[in-house]
Amino acid sequence: MISIGGWGAGGFSEMASTAAGRATFADGAVALMRAHHADGIDVDWEYPGHHESGIRSGPRDRADFTLLLAALRAGLDHAGASDGRHYLLSAAVADGPFASGVDIGAVAPLVDWFNLMTYDFVNSMTPTTGHHTGLHPSALAPADARTVDRAVRQFLAAGAPSEKLLIGVAMYGREFDDVGPAHDGLYQAYGRYGGEHPWPRLERDFIDRNGFVRHRDADAQASWLWNARTRTFITYDDPESIAAKAGYVEARNLGGIMYWEEQQDPTGELLGAIWHGLNDPSRVSATGNPCCRGGCSR
Repeated sequence: MISIGGWGAGGFSEMASTAAGRATFADGAVALMRAHHADGIDVDWEYPGHHESGIRSGPRDRADFTLLLAALRAGLDHAGASDGRHYLLSAAVADGPFASGVDIGAVAPLVDWFNLMTYDFVNSMTPTTGHHTGLHPSALAPADARTVDRAVRQFLAAGAPSEKLLIGVAMYGREFDDVGPAHDGLYQAYGRYGGEHPWPRLERDFIDRNGFVRHRDADAQASWLWNARTRTFITYDDPESIAAKAGYVEARNLGGIMYWEEQQDPTGELLGAIWHGLNDPSRVSATGNPCCRGGCSR
């Protein structure tokens, strides 16, 4: 899959506002895909109707996003008819207020799946620490806290089929500094945002090292690190939280798990946790086929 867009990638609103712009984009995307022998296109417009990433947005984005995906679906199907295959189309989407610019029910028939970016729930723009990719709400979380489960429920309620929802795993942690010490830094105000750390550095320098203590939130099914001396808080995914997410995928009949991003897990430790979680031999369907979502066909 070739993903087009990302945080801060502008031009979507302007391009999608006209039929000619959408057609040009679709033709170019399909040509790029075929030239690189890829399997499909992922649209990562962050986000229709929103300008938080510094891009232009407008009130027509919601309708134009659907029209853009329809143009891509038509272009992919035309190419697929010639090539004797089905080309894939997915959309990277976010929950909570960021979903307002997506007509989920109208988009669902056009895409093969939604990549739910269920991470970054807390970040440099949020007022407190917290679980940046928690599965369920923490007992300490505010009532409007974003979680994986709430994102899934939001999209299901809006008309997305469960099998077209892929939830996200983060292969990095987010650090917050000068954090209030109550509850070992969880859901506390902080002085400054400390940046991101890839999984190998978390293991090497932070997890139960150098004054950092690993904590587990049974309600959220999420881990965090707290250094009481430096008042530093780090939120992240690990194999235990990934196993919980895999179980959630199975229980809710979701399409699978996606992650960001490959270079942050160079040895494949977290990727292996995803794979084993989704392909647990104890999870066997009535037909005897393993439930290997996200990597196998049913």
